[in-house]
This record gives sequence, structure tokens and C-alpha cells, in this order.
Amino acid sequence: MPGNNIKVSVCIPVYGVEKYIERCARSLFEQTMTEGIEFIFVNDCTKDKSIEILEKVLGEYPHRKDQVKIIHHKSNLGAATARITAIASCTGDYVIHCDSDDWVEADLYEKMYNRAVDTNADMVYCDYIIDGVNKSKKVKFRTITSKEKFFFYMCANQCYVSSCNKLYTRNIARLNLTSAYTHIGMNEDFAYNILCFKEVNIISHLKGSYYHYFSNFESTSKKKWKRSHFESILDVYKMISNYVDNGFYAPKCKKAYEQVILFLLLRHPEITKKEEFLKYKKRFITSLLQWTPMSLGRKIGLVLGMINDKIPLLLLKIKQR
Repeated sequence: MPGNNIKVSVCIPVYGVEKYIERCARSLFEQTMTEGIEFIFVNDCTKDKSIEILEKVLGEYPHRKDQVKIIHHKSNLGAATARITAIASCTGDYVIHCDSDDWVEADLYEKMYNRAVDTNADMVYCDYIIDGVNKSKKVKFRTITSKEKFFFYMCANQCYVSSCNKLYTRNIARLNLTSAYTHIGMNEDFAYNILCFKEVNIISHLKGSYYHYFSNFESTSKKKWKRSHFESILDVYKMISNYVDNGFYAPKCKKAYEQVILFLLLRHPEITKKEEFLKYKKRFITSLLQWTPMSLGRKIGLVLGMINDKIPLLLLKIKQR
């Protein structure tokens, strides 16, 4: 890595998080990495007191003052653009993101940096915990060193797509200084990783749940899906398809993501028009019949599912267990 007194840059978009920003900021400012780290907050024109709270917390950590940048957008541009703004300003050898309603263990960035240096990795990833109001769930990942296999798991299992548990070299992270995915309002993390992974060669796994992803389980289960969500999923699908067609990723990655889209359509048919729903359902079920290893009975079930939507959903759930 080029000589630089900043080892790790942490990028944090801020919008509408006045309830959570204090918890996030304290977990960042209390990192065991006391030197060689910078925190870049991007105020995406938040309408609440998030920045005021952030500045108040920062005042309690005077030793961090020179390590913190707060950049202000003139208008609300979305999380993806806020992250691009942060990456453009970062100077660290390695770059990682943190969502401002989440928090991290005190030794996360020191351990990730040391693992990256020790293994000469282009990307280091760690396990994480999904924390709700009354319950939490640990998400442990397989140790995968193959670039092709890891990207396949990102396509097949959405737990792998977060950008907040992945430390990239700055050179790779800065490949994302583009507007190619800023219009994507959902799964923008995946779009970011799609671009980064083209240049990754060495992957390292830091075992342990160091990142806390905050999720309101109750509100998530009652979440209303919108047409824009489906359009974002399709935009990510187009990105994957483009890179598969150009030889960056294996065809099976595209097939795996088709299964994700099928799940979404079967659970939320209201986000598409009837004709569109039927078209995609037939297309993706046909694709799964041709590609996915499964018993004859399950294939018959999927064929029946072209008539009854609930049958393939049940079978695919069984397959994933």
C-alpha cells in the first residue's frame, strides 16, 4: 500500500437518524484504533437533529476531532451518493462503510486492518449481528477465499451483500466514484459490491460478530413493498447480467439472483403489473428448472407453481434449509 498516515477510512451517511446517531458515533469514537483512522460523515441534508447530536457527542471525544470530517450535501441525494461523496474525500489505505443507525464493537477496525495487512487482502469481511428492539440474531459466514464463490453467495444469499462488514483497499473502493448505481434505492450495497468485486483477488475472513446491524423486526415484517423496490432489484439484476455477459462473473451468479427475484415476486406480487408478474414468474421458474439441482418431485412442484404461486415458494424454502 502507498505510504499514508491514515490506515482506515470509515464512511457514514447521515439522514434521519437522530434516535440512533449517538450510539453509532460513540461506538466509532471509542475504537481501539486510536491513530491512523478517519471518520467521514456525510450530512445528506437531514431534516432532524442528527448532525447537532453528532457534534455534541464529538465534543466529548476531543482526541477524535482531527480525525472527523463532516461533509454537507446541499440537497438530499440518497445513501448511495452520500457514500460516493465520502469515498471521494477519504485518504485511508482501506475503506469501509457504517450505517448511522448501526454500531460496531470497539476493536472492529483495528482487527480488520491487521487482518488485511497480515493476509495482503483486497477485501476483509466479518460476521455481524442483526439487533432489534427485543431480540438479536447472529449471522455467521462461511470462510470463502474464492472470489467467484463469494460473489455467487452474494447473489444467492442476501446476507452477504452488506458493504458495512467489508473492508476494501482504497483503490478498489474508489472504483465506485460513479453515478452508475446512485439511482438504485434498494440493494445499493449490492451494486457497490458488484463494482468492487471485479478487482478483488485476495479475500480474508475475520471470524466474529463485530458489526451490529439494527433492524426493527416488527416493522420489517409489516413492510410495504413498492414498485420502486422491484425496479431497484431489476437494476441490480441488469448489472449482474452485464458483468456475467462480459465474463467478469460466472453465469450461475445470474441464475442465483433470479431465484432471489422469484422469491420477491411470489411474496409481493402487488409490486408488479399482472402481465409483468406472469412473465417474470414463468421466466425465472423455467430458469430454475433448467439450472438448479433438485429432485423430479420438486421440479414438478415448480411446474405446478406456474399455476399456483404458493407451491414454488414452499419448495424453494425447503431447498434453502
